[in-house]
Amino acid sequence: MNLISPIQESFSSIKQNKTRSVLAGFGVAWGIFILILLLGAGNGFQEGILQLFSSFAKNSMFMVLP
Repeated sequence: MNLISPIQESFSSIKQNKTRSVLAGFGVAWGIFILILLLGAGNGFQEGILQLFSSFAKNSMFMVLP
């Protein structure tokens, strides 16, 4: 299988459609950025809640009555 031909086709397509290529790259980069931001915020929120409740009622028992 010739590996050069698909690579040449890819670069040719990128050269012909510069705006679309830039926008697609920007979309991928933006998506990765948002994913990292949301994962970081979620982990930070989880750690904050765990720290908040770590000292809450260590020697208590709660009963829920119907």
